[in-house]
Amino acid sequence: MKYLLVEKNYYYRNWLVLLFITGVLWFLEFLGLITPVKAIGAQVLNPWQQFNVKVVRQAVEPVQQLQIAFKAARKVQDLERRLAVAQAQLGELDVLKAENAALKAMLENHDRRLVDSVITSPIISFANPAVAAGSQQGVRVGQMVIKEDTLLGVITKADLNQAQLVLLWQQDAPKILAKTQQGAKGLVQGDGRQVILTEVPVEFSLTVGDRVVSLGQPGIERDVFIGTVREIKSPPSAAVKTAVLEQYISFYDSVVVEVR
Repeated sequence: MKYLLVEKNYYYRNWLVLLFITGVLWFLEFLGLITPVKAIGAQVLNPWQQFNVKVVRQAVEPVQQLQIAFKAARKVQDLERRLAVAQAQLGELDVLKAENAALKAMLENHDRRLVDSVITSPIISFANPAVAAGSQQGVRVGQMVIKEDTLLGVITKADLNQAQLVLLWQQDAPKILAKTQQGAKGLVQGDGRQVILTEVPVEFSLTVGDRVVSLGQPGIERDVFIGTVREIKSPPSAAVKTAVLEQYISFYDSVVVEVR
């Protein structure tokens, strides 16, 4: 019962305070003083309000800058990812374009034999070079690997869809009977770094720039270009003449090669 009386008195007191404030405001309005009071209140409150706005703005601005920086970083990462994808696609297109150009050049060469000929791409490996065609595509051990009518190597092992080869400059390359354009005959072999023409009889002359072609043997056709004489290494007293050959085509730079 006492609690109800206290609550009722509190209710009446609030109403009295509200009526008092209303009466004061009406009285000030009647006397024409309400406008100056508003002006004074505005002068007092406006600086405080501006201060609060400034504080809030200074507090929020770093957060906004972080949000902008985060969005910019995400955008840069997305652009870098798209650029990487575009560059990869352009690289694939360049490879396809080079392969098409090389294939077109081979097909336009009317002197090239089409019988038992396989056009494929090289598999680059300095230890075990190979081509992306094997016995299933008709590649056999002992066949020549040719690029732009230049003999580069010989097939040594043929799996189903891949075949290994040995390049002419390698030490384990088979010896190839060859001759120069002046009729000097000898053997072409590798020393592990370069292609050598050796076992040329001393009565035959060798000249820098002479073309060297195959003489013909099992697996190696006749008159296939091998290279030109770059340097003559044999001393005058040697029993045979030896020369270093220059090959202008590299297996490692080739896009497609021919196996025949």
